[in-house]
Amino acid sequence: METHFTGTSYWFEETDLHVTRAIVTADRIALDWVQWGEVGGCVATSQDGVFFEGTYGEGTNGGSPVLNPQSHVEFRLYRAANGEVLLFGLYRAADKTDGGNWLLRLVPVTV
Repeated sequence: METHFTGTSYWFEETDLHVTRAIVTADRIALDWVQWGEVGGCVATSQDGVFFEGTYGEGTNGGSPVLNPQSHVEFRLYRAANGEVLLFGLYRAADKTDGGNWLLRLVPVTV
């Protein structure tokens, strides 16, 4: 049986946000990044291993990114057969001045 789909197209460009560390499990995503010389991070949790919700923030406290409880992020998690991870979702800044769609491609690394 053939499956049919409909959908939405998004226009994305690569940004200068570089993910320096990402940990992805079935119930939690933790990201650290650097953008414009500033450190940031995100932590999101899931009940079903697909839809994740959490917070993000910029700046550090003792080396760890400071999360802003008013800055919201949500992702859908997609895993590729080669181990890569795609996170597609959105973010909304606490002060409502920034927000939009967010796409992250994560590639496995050996530590």
